[in-house]
Amino acid sequence: MILSVGVYLDTINKEIEQEILDRASKIRFGKKGYIYIVGANGKLLAHRDSKLIGIDAFSIKDINGKYYFKDGYNGAKEKKEIYLEYISSSNKDSTSMYNAKKMSFAKYNNRYNWVISAGVYIDDLDKVLLAKKE
Repeated sequence: MILSVGVYLDTINKEIEQEILDRASKIRFGKKGYIYIVGANGKLLAHRDSKLIGIDAFSIKDINGKYYFKDGYNGAKEKKEIYLEYISSSNKDSTSMYNAKKMSFAKYNNRYNWVISAGVYIDDLDKVLLAKKE
């Protein structure tokens, strides 16, 4: 008698992919730093705010009309990695919602066809630079 057990590679790959997304959503650095991941179809796959996961990020634009998720994805896919500036609609750790300049680094991942990004608020950088200058 021969008994065998198998698992399809597609199943294992999907589990690994989901584990990466789950872990990426939990990564934090500094007071406000986090990672977000956008898929080829424009879906937000990982983000600090779990309510945003699954939305069409390509349709989001800043107050200047810039589609920053879409621009970030396309630019990173073309050049492998880019920096981009845009106006973020909120700064979660602020006492109020406001439009703030943000700079993000975006890197394309060939294996999953994702763009992995992290950004910083420019006003936070300015505060750090001012403190160091003083």
